Amino acid sequence: MTAIIILAAGTSSRLGHPKQLLPFQDQSLLKHAIKAAIDSGVGPVIVVIGSNEKEIHGHIEDEPISIVLNEDYMQGIASSIKAGVGYILEAHKECDSVILMVCDQPHVSPALLKNLVTTKQETNKPIVACSYKNTIGVPALFDKKFFPELLSLNGEEGGKKVLLHHEDDVAAIAFPKGEIDIDTSANYDALKK
Repeated sequence: MTAIIILAAGTSSRLGHPKQLLPFQDQSLLKHAIKAAIDSGVGPVIVVIGSNEKEIHGHIEDEPISIVLNEDYMQGIASSIKAGVGYILEAHKECDSVILMVCDQPHVSPALLKNLVTTKQETNKPIVACSYKNTIGVPALFDKKFFPELLSLNGEEGGKKVLLHHEDDVAAIAFPKGEIDIDTSANYDALKK
């Protein structure tokens, strides 16, 4: 079974207000990500929150997900990956892989998340990542054997560090719209157009 971890603990410092709650297609960016994860039917969905915890928790507490609070969110994205993977090791020992995704890639779909799992099955590669804009990145699936490496990340190191460290183990699927993420007001304005 594959769990999906949605990383949503960041401070949205470049935007100036919580990007998790930005409206997109009649819901928030975070609810859009949660819906894609749930509708994929892949496995349990875990949302890691941190900054603006009360507001964001209240916004998603009715969803059929597990909410994990990362109290160390100021230390960077690695702390959220650790919180999510640590939770899976305790609460979902049956999971043999995990998909890491972020809440500000608005074009992630249930089909894309399913494709990560089927590509792992078809290629026997222990990592499946999305390719866009001459790079590979999230959403990305990691076999359980990489959990210790994910747990050893620090600061702003994300899943990409593990991807690049094991390039021979990676199968890539095309996701051209993966380059679209929301870090600034200009990004968001472009998305709305």
